[in-house]
Amino acid sequence: MKRRGLNITVLMIGVCLVSLFASSSVAFALDDFTISNITNRDKDQNAVTNIYYFQDSVWICTEGGVLKYSGGWTRYTTDQGLPGNLVTSMTMDSGGGLWFGTVDGLSRYDGSWTTYQSKDGLPSDTVYDVIEADDGTIWVGTKGGIARFDGTKWVRIGIGEEVLTPIITRIVKDPVGDLWLGTYTMGVGIVTGGMWEIIDRDDGLPANLISAIAFAPEGEVWIGTSKGLARYKNGSVKDVFTVKNELLSNEITSLVIDHEGSVWVGTWGGGVAVYDGRNWELITAADGIVDDRVTALVEDGDGTIWIGCWGGISRLTR
Repeated sequence: MKRRGLNITVLMIGVCLVSLFASSSVAFALDDFTISNITNRDKDQNAVTNIYYFQDSVWICTEGGVLKYSGGWTRYTTDQGLPGNLVTSMTMDSGGGLWFGTVDGLSRYDGSWTTYQSKDGLPSDTVYDVIEADDGTIWVGTKGGIARFDGTKWVRIGIGEEVLTPIITRIVKDPVGDLWLGTYTMGVGIVTGGMWEIIDRDDGLPANLISAIAFAPEGEVWIGTSKGLARYKNGSVKDVFTVKNELLSNEITSLVIDHEGSVWVGTWGGGVAVYDGRNWELITAADGIVDDRVTALVEDGDGTIWIGCWGGISRLTR
């Protein structure tokens, strides 16, 4: 791990929901779950980019806008106020405002819409992730680097004396409130105590392109990359998982740790792999999920696992 200074210079709605078969954990068993699939007449809304769970609602980001599920479906597109329909990410701030990252800028909705773009101070209009830090500032990861919003203005963030501005692919908050940033070329950057701590291939990651980060109990951190999955704890990489040992694809896209502690791993082309601390189980289109090109995972308040794919959505209900 390297430390660097921090320089300051961001369905068928008509929906077709079909229960396929009973099939899913403190010892994980797929038979404990029922799989149901959701597809949309609008093909762009079958291309899921991310899924979130906020205040009893599931929010699904797609190439055709955002879908909200809370017993019924609501759709948000450019018709409602988004700057673009290809939505990559979202978050809910402590005031209840919704922030949507798109490839055409960032929007906040709190009853009315406000949009921020590069002309307003963002490093790039292409936003890949957005999160609220514990101090209430909004951090945005973009194609042009990082920025944070203090409620008045955007401030760009760089790494080290060189003020590097890598493409930011993911921003997540750990249990103590530190931000972990996944990058396209530099591994993971941890913002802590006014410094960057860097974890990269030199520390044992299988690749520096980071796609997902998730925090498990007892200090474990699972890091998804373009060439495999790493388990990180106590300052070092403990294990690496690839197609050579359990996975069907090295291209990790998403991670979630469920309420029983099982690690769910979304992959591009290899479906979902689930690790219960002892064994791995694989879930693919052959088992009933809508597509093996998995892009997003979330667990809702009922323990249902939502799987976003490039061809729609699968739900695994306990």
